[in-house]
Amino acid sequence: MCVFTDILGSGKALAFQMLTFFSIVTTAGIWAYVFVKNKLADQLRLFLVPVALWFVFGTLDIVITARGTFDDPLLESNPATRWLLLVFGHWGAPVASVLWICFWVGIVYAINKTKPGRLSEFVSLAIFYSLATGHFFGFSSWFEPLCAFTHGMVIDWLFPAAIGDWKIILIGTVLGALHVLAASFTCGPRKA
Repeated sequence: MCVFTDILGSGKALAFQMLTFFSIVTTAGIWAYVFVKNKLADQLRLFLVPVALWFVFGTLDIVITARGTFDDPLLESNPATRWLLLVFGHWGAPVASVLWICFWVGIVYAINKTKPGRLSEFVSLAIFYSLATGHFFGFSSWFEPLCAFTHGMVIDWLFPAAIGDWKIILIGTVLGALHVLAASFTCGPRKA
C-alpha cells in the first residue's frame, strides 16, 4: 500500500492508536512478570534482542494499521487481524495486539517451561525473530519511506524462491541460528 509518510493519525484514529500502544505495553509487562515469577528470567535475557525487535516493529505495525484501517478494516492483509477489526471495529487493533502477544508468548512460555534446553531456546528465538521480521514487513507495507526497499529489495531480491509467509519464517530462522551462534562465541557453551 505504501500510503503514509508518518505514523500517527489524528482525532479518534490517534486515540485508538494510543489505546493500542497502551495494550501492548501492558500485555508485554504482564508476560515479563510471568517469565520472571516462574524462574524463566534467563530465557527472557536470551530472548531480549528479538523480543525488543518484535516489540518495536510489532508496535509500529499495529499502530499504523490502526490508522490505516480506521474506516476500512478490509485494507488489512492479515486475515485474523482483519476479522478482529471487522468484529470489534476500532477496538480491533488493541484486541488483536493482546491476543497476538498472548498467543505467541504463551507458546514460547510453554515450550521453555515444559521442555527447557537448547532446542526450545532456538525454536523460541526463531519464533521471536520471525515475528519481528513479519511486523517489520507489515509496518513497511504502510510506511512509504521503507516500502520500496523492504518489499522490492529484501523480500524479492534476497529471498526470491521462498513463497509468502515462508520468507518471514526463513528469515526468522536464519536470524535465530545466527543468534545462537553468536551467543555460543560470546558466552561459551550453555548447559543443556
